[in-house]
Amino acid sequence: IASFKGYTPMVELLLSKRARVNHLTCHEETALRLAVRSNHTETALVLLHAKADVIKGKGEPPILEAIKNGNHILMEMIYRMGKGRIRIQQEELHAARANPAME
Repeated sequence: IASFKGYTPMVELLLSKRARVNHLTCHEETALRLAVRSNHTETALVLLHAKADVIKGKGEPPILEAIKNGNHILMEMIYRMGKGRIRIQQEELHAARANPAME
């Protein structure tokens, strides 16, 4: 919930208490995916610096959520952290280019 709501100080506290950064929710989503979906850049960056997995979980990968939100910062950071592991389909790239938020 802290990630989804963008409560960055709470996320930092939980991580300092050794919360598992890649723990899956009952819907098999990670804290990173929830933060990115809700477009909470600061929270997502904290999770990325804590070595959050950019692939783990079900549903759309965080990079596609960042593209949908038009969040260049998260898109670039997630791409860098997942270098060589992120695969984006051609259709997804076309959808990203068509997104007015990405201009």
